[in-house]
Amino acid sequence: MPTKLNPSLLTLPVELLYRILEYLDVHTILLSFHKVCTKFHTITQTFNGYELDFSSSTKDDFHFICHLIHPENVISIIVSDRETTPGQIKLFFSLFQIQQFTRLRSLTLDNIDCKDLNEILHDILPCSLMFLSCHTRGKRNKLTLGLLSMFITESSLRQLSINTHAHHVAEIFSSIQSNLRHLTIGTCTYEEYHKILRHCPHLRTLIIDDCWMTDIDETNSIGSLPIFYHQLIS
Repeated sequence: MPTKLNPSLLTLPVELLYRILEYLDVHTILLSFHKVCTKFHTITQTFNGYELDFSSSTKDDFHFICHLIHPENVISIIVSDRETTPGQIKLFFSLFQIQQFTRLRSLTLDNIDCKDLNEILHDILPCSLMFLSCHTRGKRNKLTLGLLSMFITESSLRQLSINTHAHHVAEIFSSIQSNLRHLTIGTCTYEEYHKILRHCPHLRTLIIDDCWMTDIDETNSIGSLPIFYHQLIS
């Protein structure tokens, strides 16, 4: 009589284990699953759907994961320069070149210095990013705004989140036709709100933290005929 196998993770096909890993965070995969057995160790090295979130990582975990990870297997990166993770962004990009992340689709740069952002924007243009979030500290200069404008124009970006200040949006969207579908910004003027929608014909959702209504003129006043942008759904 044939021996009946008891089902376990070890008997599952590799493809199914990959699907399971998609629901686990990188800490669980590399700090726990990775150490169970030789088979799981091999699977963690070939799995190509890693989402790196270092926003709350300890220094030890950060270095351990960076040591084990293969850049070509990463699809998402979150790095942060908050009080609990000072200098993390510069450290991360001293260990890796962004071009190594050939499958990267999402990049979040939290509380990044504008000078560091300028360097990264130069390098990420060849990447096939679909999502970019960059919340900066300090005042943005014209170089930063110009690089953001160029990146939005020339990349495959579909979703963008930036903590803009009033009158900065106009410089980013002054002369581009963007393929953005989803946009989240900080502060903008009423004129800039219209400028965004004129230059983003494919935009589906727009989230604004604060819109200044002080620049409504006679030709674009609340009492005039409304302007509709039918591309938006929210």
